[in-house]
Amino acid sequence: MFLPFATFGEAAAFDLEVEVSCRCQRRVVIDGLSDVFRDRRIGDTRFVCTTILPHGDRCTGTPSIYIHKRGRVGWTLGDHSRAMRARQPPDPPPAARSTFRTIVQRGEIAHLYDQGCPLPYTISAIELDEPPWDRFLDRPVERFVCPACRKGVIMHLHYGPGSPATERWWVSSASACPTCGLVRIYPFSTSIGV
Repeated sequence: MFLPFATFGEAAAFDLEVEVSCRCQRRVVIDGLSDVFRDRRIGDTRFVCTTILPHGDRCTGTPSIYIHKRGRVGWTLGDHSRAMRARQPPDPPPAARSTFRTIVQRGEIAHLYDQGCPLPYTISAIELDEPPWDRFLDRPVERFVCPACRKGVIMHLHYGPGSPATERWWVSSASACPTCGLVRIYPFSTSIGV
């Protein structure tokens, strides 16, 4: 199942912001509607940092790409989860097992990590009940595929507030699904302690 957008223009149409950042602290938000970037695929575009460092040399760092909803950079996972739960009806009908709708009903926030493109990207804090992700709500949970490199992207889900034992978290290395690559962040049980 391909990601719902491939180009900078498609991402901008869904109010997604593409930010390129470098280890030298330089950050640039790409205008996806400009003629230069509108039709370029995100995964195929290479960026080079042009910052001149204090000692006079050019930065040689490889930039990273971060994609997120416009205006939500400072939001916590709890803010995203509360916003998603506020959009849900008070008594939603039960969702079919293992669909994206069950993830929304639990108030889980998704993060996608591409590792196959020349310049890997991260899509952070995805609320699966809003565009462009809401088209997948009734589909079974399966791995998203990058439209540029055609490799699967890694999905991490984080529980939001109101879930049992949300104070502490642990990740089991065995928690990744071998089929879809989905990794769940599980809360500590009281028997495990810490």
